[in-house]
Parts: sequence; C-alpha cells; structure tokens
Amino acid sequence: FLLEHNIFDAGADTVSSRPPATPRPSDYTDPATGLLMCEVCGEPRQHHLHLPGRDRIVSCACKCMREEWAAKEAEDKAAEERKRIEELRKAGIPYPGLRAKTFDSSTPTRQLTQAMKYVEAWEQMREHNIGMLFWGGPGSGKTHTAACVVNALIGRGIRAGITSTADLLAVAYNDRSAELRRLISLELLALDDWGAERDSTYAMETVYAVIDGRLRAGRPMVITTNLSLQDVRNPGDMARERIYQRVLEGCQPVGFDEPSRRPGITEEKHKILAEVFGGASNG
Repeated sequence: FLLEHNIFDAGADTVSSRPPATPRPSDYTDPATGLLMCEVCGEPRQHHLHLPGRDRIVSCACKCMREEWAAKEAEDKAAEERKRIEELRKAGIPYPGLRAKTFDSSTPTRQLTQAMKYVEAWEQMREHNIGMLFWGGPGSGKTHTAACVVNALIGRGIRAGITSTADLLAVAYNDRSAELRRLISLELLALDDWGAERDSTYAMETVYAVIDGRLRAGRPMVITTNLSLQDVRNPGDMARERIYQRVLEGCQPVGFDEPSRRPGITEEKHKILAEVFGGASNG
C-alpha cells in the first residue's frame, strides 16, 4: 500500500520521484485520526507509519493526486508518441509537400475509398503481404493517394515511407546497400513513378532488388506507375518481365482513369495570381 500510493517519509533514506503531499487550502485535519484529509475526494493525504519503536505520520497520495499523476503520465506518453510519429513522418516522407496529404483533407474518390479500406485492413494486408498497384496517366492522383496511405499508417505508429524510382536511382553507389536495406525494412513502402526508370542494367537491378527483397521479406508495397495495366502484364522483354511479374504477385491493381488533376496551373494558384495581379491569368 505504501509503495503503491507513494508515501513519503521525510526521515527515511529514500528518494521518490513524486513530491510530498503539501497542505492545500481545502484540506482539513480529521479530529479522530489527526491525519490531513482531502476535502475533494475525502481520502487521507497522510498515513500512520508504524515502525519498530516509533510511529510516524507520512504523506500519501489521495485519489485526486493519483488521478492527477495518471493524467500527467498519460499526457507525457501522448506527447512522446506524437514526437515519435513526427520523427517517423520526417524519416519516411522526405518530400515536405506530401507530409500533409491525408484522407480527411482529400476530395473523396473511388481510389481513395479503396486506399482507406486498405489502411483499415492493414493487419490483414500485412499478414498476407498484399500491396496495391496504382496505375494510370500522369496527374490522376496516384502519388497523392499513395501519400495518404503512408501518412495514415505513420499516424498509427507504423514505419512506412515513400520514395520515387528517380530518387532511388540517384543514391550514390556506395550508399546503395544501406538504402536498399532501409527501404526493405519499412513495414510499408510506397514506390512512386515505377516504370519510368532508364533501361539500364543498374536501374533494373536496383528496382528489382527493392521489389523482390520486400516480397521475400513479406512486407507490402504501394506502387504507382504511369504504365497501363496492359503494359504491366505484357512488358515485351525479359528484363522487365521478371520485375513486372513480381509486382503483380504482390500488388492488387487499382486503376486511376479519371482526367488528369494537373492539366496546367492549378485553380488554387490561379486564385493566388488573381489576388496578386488583380485579375485571373489567361496566359
């Protein structure tokens, strides 16, 4: 009881992380026991400690104090978790513009709904190593949707990340092995703009190493590509076929067949230009 309720003995050779109970204006002394009582919860804030040859009155925590401590501990843990998630987000999403992409801030689409269901079923998707292949034309929302998936999982404390094939291939050769290990170790990886890499041996081997390594490790992927599903299923050459086949083994295709979201400058930027220059830009 004494340890559980953090009783303090000023004469003991012990140190506690809790401050001793100090009288508050609302506290009162129980005439029957001589103990300090909490007027709010009615529990004692002092306790008779019976020691060999002597008795002491020591401080203890009433219900109010225990609830305050529990609330503070919960608040501290929540702050630590927010900090950890923010660190995961910065480490997993190197592109600041994608860190704010969320399902809540997006206009609902069929693809976003499917992506949300994927996140909701994440434990099952991870168990069976099921990923998603977002295919379709440029500007159709594939990267946006992939970033929403990554952000949602990171928000749950899951180590997820996103990279593009261009950035993957731009990694210095000496750093290649370490980067491959990092990408394969993520619980979920979003590989953006797959299929746009050059037809070089190095590019093919690097991309294959990531895709094959994750499939072997049982870690799902979300892959975006401007290729059509027909192109993915019929690559036309052996070098690409082994990569494309591995992608189809691990990822469920989701088509993005809506018109491009970025045929030109965005409507939001048109509004900003109108505010700055005093009229809409037609150029």
